[in-house]
Amino acid sequence: MSGYVAEVPDAASPRELSRAEARRAYNAFLESRAARVQMLGELVGRDGVTLGGSDAEVQALNDWFLSNLQPDLERPGEPMVVWYSIAHDIGIHLGEVMIARHPNLRWEFFTWGKKSRHFQRPVIMGFRTEDPKYHTNMDPPAAAQVYMRNALAERGHTVPQGTVEVRGVVIDLDAVERRHPPHADPTELVQWLALAARRNGGDA
Repeated sequence: MSGYVAEVPDAASPRELSRAEARRAYNAFLESRAARVQMLGELVGRDGVTLGGSDAEVQALNDWFLSNLQPDLERPGEPMVVWYSIAHDIGIHLGEVMIARHPNLRWEFFTWGKKSRHFQRPVIMGFRTEDPKYHTNMDPPAAAQVYMRNALAERGHTVPQGTVEVRGVVIDLDAVERRHPPHADPTELVQWLALAARRNGGDA
């Protein structure tokens, strides 16, 4: 990771911030997008991967991510800290690719519904096939974090869950997860682009 300057997302959830604090974080996000994508491009470029917007280039990024993702062996289920930043940058890049392919889409500061997991986060909005009154969106940076955790869990790097008792029955949560392990599809990033296209009316 030589030369890569990590920008680890703030530990505080945007939902926990005041509106003013969250808005400042959103504005900083908008201002840093190009720099973060450039940083990511330089990082993957050292391994011969071109960061671009075609399906083939996005798939190459997906392959690179899965091949290089490293767990933190001292923190079960967690990646090495730098990977939080890399996943976040990948999410930004995917959002920018969606907008480049569909110029009606845009980054938006999500303020509808304090209970929403997207509350006060930067999300992609403007899908043509969806009624604006429902405020539907995609959140590539958050999705990239979930994808990262699923990729680690699929390799056996999970957070111990222990047991829980439900109506007198003890359930081994770790055993349940072993029976139904998370899956990280190796074509996930391209699938996000295809989903955005379908939700925008099917244009390429």
